[in-house]
Amino acid sequence: MNPALRAFEHTPVPITALPTANSLGLDEVERLEAICLLRPGLCEFGRSTVRFAQYCGVLCIGERILEILPKTDRIDRGTADAAPAHDMLLRMLRVVHDLPSPPLGSGSHDLIRSPLIELFAGRFLAETMRLVKAGLLKSYVSRSENSPTVRGRIDWSRHLRANAGRQDRAWCEFDELTHDVAVNRVLVLALLHLRDWLVAPTSIRLWHELMAAFDGIAPARRDEIERLCLDRQSRRYAAALKWARWIIEGLSPSLRAGAATAPALLFDMNQLFERYVAIKLARQAPPGWVVECQHDDRHLARVLVGEQGSSPAYRLKPDLLVRRADRIVMIADTKWKRLERDRYGKIRPSTDDMYQLNAYATAFQECGELALIYPCFDGLAADTLETTMRYELAGSIGPRSRRVHVAAVDLMDDVLRVRVGSSGDVLRRLAA
Repeated sequence: MNPALRAFEHTPVPITALPTANSLGLDEVERLEAICLLRPGLCEFGRSTVRFAQYCGVLCIGERILEILPKTDRIDRGTADAAPAHDMLLRMLRVVHDLPSPPLGSGSHDLIRSPLIELFAGRFLAETMRLVKAGLLKSYVSRSENSPTVRGRIDWSRHLRANAGRQDRAWCEFDELTHDVAVNRVLVLALLHLRDWLVAPTSIRLWHELMAAFDGIAPARRDEIERLCLDRQSRRYAAALKWARWIIEGLSPSLRAGAATAPALLFDMNQLFERYVAIKLARQAPPGWVVECQHDDRHLARVLVGEQGSSPAYRLKPDLLVRRADRIVMIADTKWKRLERDRYGKIRPSTDDMYQLNAYATAFQECGELALIYPCFDGLAADTLETTMRYELAGSIGPRSRRVHVAAVDLMDDVLRVRVGSSGDVLRRLAA
């Protein structure tokens, strides 16, 4: 397998005639163009570079794996920066997709420095081995065969047609208890997709052990994956099957004509960050507090129709809405981007971000606290003055004052905390 090509979101990657360790070849660019038809906005093509948008993860571009990592730093985008980027992405995926944390001591130092596909593969292999050790699911499957011994019941019509004049055979129908069931077949298909992409000796050894454990089980068909539903007995397969689906879609050897889905090992960081913050805040909320996502029952304006009638227009969907005893106490938007400093050295949100919060304040006039929540990247000083991160909206005076708090939260801590900025009364209760 050729070494993986590593790229960072919003960072250009050179295009050359032939692929190199730091550039895309022309054949790989053609494949990227095909993938972009399935995932619009994945990247922008320039004359000699490709710039990736906010999607992070891995995808197959022919003979190589392309891994796109979140930017955690402005400088040193080599191997040293990969480990914290890997850790951040996997931490967010575990929370948002309800995946179990790896057991202590399961990750080696070499694996942390491995390509992202090795980390994803490691999680999948570990989950699958856990199922093997607990015992693979078995189920009864109907069989029909011309057997030398009688099993189950004899299908006389087929027996007489196939075995006329023979006494050593009987065409039988019977139920057989087997591991060759849909959930196990999906895992086998994912293992086969991984075969050519593993590098770490630990992963290769684990892959061979699992293939031996699944011996005799056929790989799943595409229609089986789409129809697969978990019941009470197979619910323990949920985490492994989620990784398996991502691997099967992301490492598909060819893009199928008419396919409706893009590679599933790519994750929109805007959505991932929003869901991560929402889930963390909901878990940390005091009793009686509720955190809602994408609340959409308010509009910015109304269209006047005739003399008296009107209809709502410009639906608003704030990322987060916090209620306390049925009272809206905070409206917040998450922004997967860097907080930048202005020419005076003060950290300020963009004009568009403030306009968006002002629109929410207009529609939710009963709510006095609004927040812009950003990730806390390197370069934000921990001693930033809180006054530079708190704004009062024009026209809001006295008891109807509406303030916008700008906060940067730590993604590398198990507890979501405001590391830089102004948390306000509500956000301070949710993010310690």
